[in-house]
Amino acid sequence: MQRLEQGPDPGPGLQSIKKADFFIDSLPFGASITARAENTYSFENLREVSCELHMDKQLIGRATLQLFQASK
Repeated sequence: MQRLEQGPDPGPGLQSIKKADFFIDSLPFGASITARAENTYSFENLREVSCELHMDKQLIGRATLQLFQASK
């Protein structure tokens, strides 16, 4: 597993959830969740990020985020 360090603040922007699917009704208290994300689209100030959430080896959720970075 690779851990990323936080980079410099990119400044103002807009984030939205384009699509999200969850495959369980609730999380057990104290459950350990692993999130994995990767850029799937990038053009100028717009980025799309695909994410998967796992609890142990079970896929529990999937989401696509859209990130718009305001020009500096």
